[in-house]
Amino acid sequence: MAVYGFIHSWMASIQLKKWILNRFPRFSSRYYRLFYSVFSVISLFPVLVMVLVLPDNHLYRIPAPLIYITLAVQTCCAMMLLIVLIQTDLWVFSGVQQALGSAPKKESFRADGIYLVVRHPAYSFGLLFLWLFPVMTTNILAFILSSTVYIFIGAVFEERKLLKQFPEYSEYRRRVPMFFPRLWKKTETN
Repeated sequence: MAVYGFIHSWMASIQLKKWILNRFPRFSSRYYRLFYSVFSVISLFPVLVMVLVLPDNHLYRIPAPLIYITLAVQTCCAMMLLIVLIQTDLWVFSGVQQALGSAPKKESFRADGIYLVVRHPAYSFGLLFLWLFPVMTTNILAFILSSTVYIFIGAVFEERKLLKQFPEYSEYRRRVPMFFPRLWKKTETN
C-alpha cells in the first residue's frame, strides 16, 4: 500500500504534471487525467489480491442484527460517494471529458453542495465505509489502516496543492472542516 500511495501521489504532483506538459503537451492536456485514473484503479488490484491471498487470521465478524445496520451505513456511504463524484463532475474527474476534448480548459474552485460541510467528502465516506467492514481479518485490518494513513497524508498533500492553485482555498479551509462535519457552529474569537 505504501508503494501504491507513493506512486499515486507522485503521479498527482504538480511537478510531474508540469514535466509531462512540457514534454508531451497534447497528451498532458487531453489524456493524462484519464491515464492517471485508469492506472490508479488497475494498480490497486495487486494490493487487493494480496489482501485476499496472503495468509490471514480471522479477527471478528459483526453478528446479526448489527451487521444489517453496518451494511446499511456502508450502502449509504457508497451512495454518498457516488453523489460526491457526480457533484465533482465524474467525467471531468476521471479524465473522460478531457480525452474527448470537451472539458473546460481552466480548473475552477467550487465549494458548494456537500463541500459546504466537509472539504474531503469522498475521503470521509470512504473511511467510514472501510472502518465499518463487517468481517475483519489481519489482512483487511492492515489494508484499512494503511489506506487510512494514506488518505490522511494524501489529503495534506492535496490541500497544499489546492492552496497554491486557488487563493480562496485558504479561507475555505478555515471555515470548513477536513473530514468530519462540525456538530456545532465554530465561534470567532477576538
